[in-house]
Amino acid sequence: MSSPNPSMSATSMSASRQRGIQSVEVGGQLLLALVRAGCSLALKDLAAQAGMTPAKAHPYLVSFGQLGLVVQDAAGLYGLGPLALQMGAIALQQADPVQVASSALPEIAQQFGCSASVAVWSSQGPIIVHSVQGPQQVNVTMRLGMTAALFETATGQVFSALLPASEVETVVRHQGLLRQWRSTALVQTLQAVRKEGIAEVRDVLIEGVTALGVPVYNGLGQPVVCIAVIGPHARWQAYAQRAGSAPAADWLRERAARLSAQLGFYPR
Repeated sequence: MSSPNPSMSATSMSASRQRGIQSVEVGGQLLLALVRAGCSLALKDLAAQAGMTPAKAHPYLVSFGQLGLVVQDAAGLYGLGPLALQMGAIALQQADPVQVASSALPEIAQQFGCSASVAVWSSQGPIIVHSVQGPQQVNVTMRLGMTAALFETATGQVFSALLPASEVETVVRHQGLLRQWRSTALVQTLQAVRKEGIAEVRDVLIEGVTALGVPVYNGLGQPVVCIAVIGPHARWQAYAQRAGSAPAADWLRERAARLSAQLGFYPR
């Protein structure tokens, strides 16, 4: 048995182990194109979206069809096949939205220099399930298991805006907030959250404090968790000075979109 080449560095050995198969990566672009399209496509359109010619795409599709990753219907359109659907269903079962979102909190808190939290919806309203303290203490309790206010917090506004109204109203009635729920001001606020994909609460619970909240979606397009960032205005102003033309809302939305993609969500 020959001994390992002593001249091969640990870095080069690591790179060698990580080297993939280019043809698989190229063919995978066809599957990605079908996922992003969300519908069946003709060969010409599918190939174009994957950045290749129909002649190049066709052999890949034949192999994918034999594996059950794609199917071709009577009209000649290509769609995802039974194996792809089974893989997606299993991935949805295995994905843990709280774990995925919580893993991003340290980076988010460091990015803004503020505290960050993850909340889920419950029969009592939004409940905080994970939090990371920022460098500057804020007099807003973010302890685990705490229920966030429905309308006065960024977390509450995200869920109130994006969940089915009937589901939210059950909690609203239980908390005696029906009049506020139907108020013109709140209706407009929640419409803005839906349009912008982010909630901002400023000087509401505490003077001089701003909170932002963004949803993270699962593969079914449901808002399963909310990530919120809260801190004094000075922290946001410091971030704005560092970021220049990259507003905090844009960065946070983009980060949430990446987390949603990890859970299988691709906006149409």
